[in-house]
Amino acid sequence: MTVRTDLLPEELTETQEIVVKSILGNFTEGLQANGPQRRMRQPKPAKDIDGFVELVGRVITEQQNSEQVPLENRVKFLEDFGPDDIRTEIISFSMVRRVPFSFSAGQHFNQRVREVKPHVRGIEDDPTRPGYKVITLGQRFENEILLVCWAKTNKQANRRARWLEDTLRNWTWYIRYEGIEDFYFLSQDEDITLVLDGTDNKLVGRPLRYWVKTQRVSHVLEPTIRRIVVEYGLGQTSTTEQ
Repeated sequence: MTVRTDLLPEELTETQEIVVKSILGNFTEGLQANGPQRRMRQPKPAKDIDGFVELVGRVITEQQNSEQVPLENRVKFLEDFGPDDIRTEIISFSMVRRVPFSFSAGQHFNQRVREVKPHVRGIEDDPTRPGYKVITLGQRFENEILLVCWAKTNKQANRRARWLEDTLRNWTWYIRYEGIEDFYFLSQDEDITLVLDGTDNKLVGRPLRYWVKTQRVSHVLEPTIRRIVVEYGLGQTSTTEQ
């Protein structure tokens, strides 16, 4: 069911107002319990893993712009690729694993204490509806992604892998500024050989693993809460209980 937020009721019953205040109070208590260390610190809004992938593609493009690489010679950044894409070098990306972020010390992905549900990151005035609030929820994740540098020769693939490492290292400040909490290089895996169409035509790949800390953010609007209270009759006493 889609809950409408455009036609906000001007007044709620006294009981409904109590329900709304109770819900907002629970969010406020959650914010206080989380403490300031749980709030978002990036200059730009926090991004999830899709945002990280988009940023990687952007910095690859910008780095090639700065190097004035001709369009026909540029490396492509793709999730999937076919025969028409392998006329030049390719960098592919894929997800290895993704789990809620851990607060406990230890090796990545092996800790026990994790942020398994969203927490309140902030409560602010709604800029579009004076007098109402916007609740921001966030949940952190740790992601392991695989970036594979594909080329026709081992020499090209090795050169491209070093180029990609240097590019991501040099643009780390920008990626973090744009909303990624943290990321860094983990390892380079065993080389890959991809035979094309059962012929001697092949691609060789250099897989690079990266650890990425992201945050998935959502917003709850007070008008939405009030609409739900009205449409679902929250706080009303059923006739069977009277």
